[in-house]
Amino acid sequence: MSEQLNAMATNRTRPDYIPVGHYLDPDFAKLEVERFWPRVWQIAGRAEHLRKTGDFFVYDIADQSIIVTRVADGRIKAYYNACKHRGRQLVSGRGNAAHFRCNYHGWTWGLEGEIRKVLNREDWDGCPKMADADLAMDEVLVDTWAGFVFVNLDPGAEPLREFLGPVPDMTGWFRWEDLRHKWHRSFPLKCNWKVAIEAFMESYHVTSTHSQYAKYQDTTGHSRAQGNHGHTGYWGNAPVGIPSPDSNAAPHADQRVAFIEALEALQVQVDNMAERDVVAARRVLTETSPETPMMEVFMKAESYMRDAALAEGIDWPSPPPEVEDAYGAFWNISPNVSLVTGTKTGTVMMRSRPLGTDPNMCLFDVAALHRYPPGGEPAYAPVHLDDWRVDRKEIPLILAQDFAQVELVHAGMKSRKIEFCRMNPHQERQITNMHQLIERYVFD
Repeated sequence: MSEQLNAMATNRTRPDYIPVGHYLDPDFAKLEVERFWPRVWQIAGRAEHLRKTGDFFVYDIADQSIIVTRVADGRIKAYYNACKHRGRQLVSGRGNAAHFRCNYHGWTWGLEGEIRKVLNREDWDGCPKMADADLAMDEVLVDTWAGFVFVNLDPGAEPLREFLGPVPDMTGWFRWEDLRHKWHRSFPLKCNWKVAIEAFMESYHVTSTHSQYAKYQDTTGHSRAQGNHGHTGYWGNAPVGIPSPDSNAAPHADQRVAFIEALEALQVQVDNMAERDVVAARRVLTETSPETPMMEVFMKAESYMRDAALAEGIDWPSPPPEVEDAYGAFWNISPNVSLVTGTKTGTVMMRSRPLGTDPNMCLFDVAALHRYPPGGEPAYAPVHLDDWRVDRKEIPLILAQDFAQVELVHAGMKSRKIEFCRMNPHQERQITNMHQLIERYVFD
């Protein structure tokens, strides 16, 4: 290993310390491609996008491309997206196929990965590695949890449930499998994939980056590692409607109004809740008084939102209070997905991936997933943006503010005087936990 890699292998991530080479060093990025991404479970997509036999989507990670498809008996299978002749990728994007055909020379495979056609196969008579078993598509491990489809390129990988650890028990009550895409955008960012996703793994930045929201809530996050994953909550903070003590905002004369304005801001500027929720919650302005204790106001708002959802045939999860409290506010599903929930009818999902093998670029996905009545969800229509700044109107305000920060963070990390990142050991623990996971794969 290089001198810098040896130094990183020796001086590992701590709750207050991440080597800057984790983001910038091409050799570290190369080790991620060789030792990390091929061995870690990662979310490739959603099961509802594979409704019918032959439905498929392509998941690209670093320099690898994977086909995920549903076969005739209802199972989901995954394969390397490469022709066994000369390697041409077989498909792109998403669609439905009766078979997978290489458009270069016409080699064809069935959905189960079996070879169906080799043009002029007799030309290979007597050649090795030309049996049907040799020519079958190479499979990738695939499993599902809560509507998410995970893949792992390592045939000897631990089971998905082991990798997820406490995540199903702590978050399964949200019933992620019932969510459907409202919208989905993807675009390149000029930063390392970790820099990008980390903006959605801590709330330490809210007072400065999202000052328009800090006047509504104390967003001092309490960040915790949960096995390979992590979450942040606002346990013990002042209730929503009271400004962050780190902001200069004066308390609102009527905390109920500030509470509703906070919901309105999240609905418009993040889109992790339905507009219906905000409309229903506004009832507290007419059905409670300024003297009503805020806990009672919150409980009434929740009941109004629940009633409005149920009236439209939309589920409203109601876990025991201690389970909901333990959940917190947002989760990192390691290594590269963050789920930022609003009310119980919505979440925003972020996913960050290396763009090829360049440590200075990443491909970022952001999507709003909401609950809908049966059959009421919009058609899934993902949109790729070549430049999110040109199409900034496609991105909710708070998210756009984060994207503007991360590219400047990455550029600033290249300063000759920046040797490591001074992480907040209390509010950024999710992030250091993710880096420690990467180190275990890369160095151990």
